[in-house]
Amino acid sequence: MGYAIIVGGGHFGRELIKRFVDEGWKVTLIDLDEEVCRDIIEEYGIRAINGSGTNPDTLDEAEVGEADIFIAATPKDEVNILAGFLAKEKGAKRVVVRVTNGVYGKILGKLGVEYILPEETSADLLFERIYYP
Repeated sequence: MGYAIIVGGGHFGRELIKRFVDEGWKVTLIDLDEEVCRDIIEEYGIRAINGSGTNPDTLDEAEVGEADIFIAATPKDEVNILAGFLAKEKGAKRVVVRVTNGVYGKILGKLGVEYILPEETSADLLFERIYYP
């Protein structure tokens, strides 16, 4: 399939990892928490780097320039935005960042970085399930 890098091993990041692994993708996690990295390695058998997605050296270690998709999925908008810009600059083919503030999303779109507003997307899906059963 392809190569995905995911920054952030929280609930949202884990759900992404599970889906990519299930589809046969090579996946690397980047997370600041060493215990999270160990848990992810144990659960999914993927590569996990204990470090920051905003550190250029960590991104180089993850081979971000080879990534088909880079997803910044931490709960912190600013971290995700910076990680996304660095990944884009270093050659990731597709970059998606998680944001909770819609204003950031508009700016990112203008700068060529994809974004997702998980709460908005979840609300849309729930509404569709209720309204169109």
